[in-house]
Amino acid sequence: MGGSVPLGYNAIDRALHINADEAETVRRVYQLYEELGTVRRVKVATQRTGLRSKVRIAANGRRTGGSPLGRGHIHHILTNPIYAGRIRHKTEFFPGQHNAIIVSERWDRIQQMLQAKAAKPRATKNGQSLSPLAGKIFDETGDRLTPTHTKTRKGVRLRYYVSYRLIKLSGDAAKDGWRLPAVDLEAKIAELVASHLSTPKVASVFMQWLPPVVAQRRDETLNSKRTDQFPWSLIKRIDLQPGRIKISFDEQWIQHQAQSKNQAQLPQLKPITSPFQLRKRGVETKIVIAGATRETDDILILKLARAFCWYEQVKAGKTFAEIAKEAGVNTSRIRQMIDLAFLAPDIVRDILNGDQPIGLTFDWARTNALPIDWQAQRDSIAKL
Repeated sequence: MGGSVPLGYNAIDRALHINADEAETVRRVYQLYEELGTVRRVKVATQRTGLRSKVRIAANGRRTGGSPLGRGHIHHILTNPIYAGRIRHKTEFFPGQHNAIIVSERWDRIQQMLQAKAAKPRATKNGQSLSPLAGKIFDETGDRLTPTHTKTRKGVRLRYYVSYRLIKLSGDAAKDGWRLPAVDLEAKIAELVASHLSTPKVASVFMQWLPPVVAQRRDETLNSKRTDQFPWSLIKRIDLQPGRIKISFDEQWIQHQAQSKNQAQLPQLKPITSPFQLRKRGVETKIVIAGATRETDDILILKLARAFCWYEQVKAGKTFAEIAKEAGVNTSRIRQMIDLAFLAPDIVRDILNGDQPIGLTFDWARTNALPIDWQAQRDSIAKL
């Protein structure tokens, strides 16, 4: 096994085996961080309790290590996926063949704490950098969706929630599972919860018992796509199955946060169950949850505007060849897109409002000829 063997393990026959004494040191570091909240305080505590780094003896007999844990070493222990039974390959994590010292859900939670406490948060261009749903979301088989990420050629970090079996059985062509874009999923979950808390029935009966932080951020979440301040502790579990999502709330957390002295009077916040669909465009997946605000399809709207513009030019007497030359496209593209100018007014209105059926995308429209009759168009699109 290349590289040095991490604290907590011994290398036997090129495989990692837990060193019981050192493993206790690792567990103690994680426990201290959960209790104290900063690497600096953990460093002070480890020095006070005498925790030491791994002792290594080189082939020439030279002895190294066994020194007090520094901040860099502590941070490395807290962020090393090996302790969660995983291995790192470039920017992704995969299950290892060794036993974990720290359970994966706890390790994921520690990563969230570290990033939240960082002096310079690891923000990305797509906004959110944490994975607040880690350990809370499960698919129809009971498999946990675990956070993972990739990087584009331009270095943009893209986060996902992926069925654990897709990672564990990487390379198995027969497997199936979920792979959902994290930022989009988190935004839709936050909006769905906030919308539910704003309904008159829930607001009148339950909002008086909710902690102020939840009540205050309810409206903020409805009017903003930011999710970094959303009270994710409110959510206990999310269950996914094809076409349906169920969100259960953590009543113990609510009771702990509630301002009422008589917690026995707290009403039950029933789970949210909502239909949802996935919209795919190429490799991109969008999540559409019933009751949540729909995003407009900017590409379809752009193509629709061009189609109307070109149709007006045709009515003014220009040929397809002339229009194509001015637009810098070929005539086949003009013929392909101009049919959009003949859509029924109500279909156009729905597209502009983001209320069109999931399957009505430009990719679909350019490969499926729509009838001229408006009712026939409605019937055809309603099946998408």
